[in-house]
Amino acid sequence: MAEEETEATASEEETEASASEEGTEAAASEENAESSGEEASSDTEVVEGKFGKAEIVIPETVQKAPEESQKHYHSIANKGETLKVASEKVLGANSKDELKEHLPAAIVVKKNLRKDVDTLYNSYKEFKNSSESPDEVEQFKEACNDVIRNAQKAHGEIKEKINSVYGKS
Repeated sequence: MAEEETEATASEEETEASASEEGTEAAASEENAESSGEEASSDTEVVEGKFGKAEIVIPETVQKAPEESQKHYHSIANKGETLKVASEKVLGANSKDELKEHLPAAIVVKKNLRKDVDTLYNSYKEFKNSSESPDEVEQFKEACNDVIRNAQKAHGEIKEKINSVYGKS
């Protein structure tokens, strides 16, 4: 059992390095797609990255935030939805081999997402300090928290799947 854990961890680390580059490229292409002509006034955005296709609903309150805050929110929302798509593939795995095939993408997206959360929080603080409407700030905060909670939920489901496949409790 310990040998299987070590094998899974080693495999995870090996694929993480190569998948990290792919995840960064996917994130960059998603961000470029956002800034290349799609206006923030759109309520729904479909993003197709390397790890799947995700539909993102942009709350109206986010559109009232400064442009920089909107960009950070879009980045987090894109990666959150991409993590959701990647987690669906992981959750659909029925064997260790399938899990090993789909897990690297989810790991990369989660790591990229973790980096963006700090950036989004700093953006939120700037918005809070510069805004004259506490209601808009609170709504923006809730929208951000919703995206983060959904990503945490997907991550938790992935962890449960790994534990069930590898027989941990």
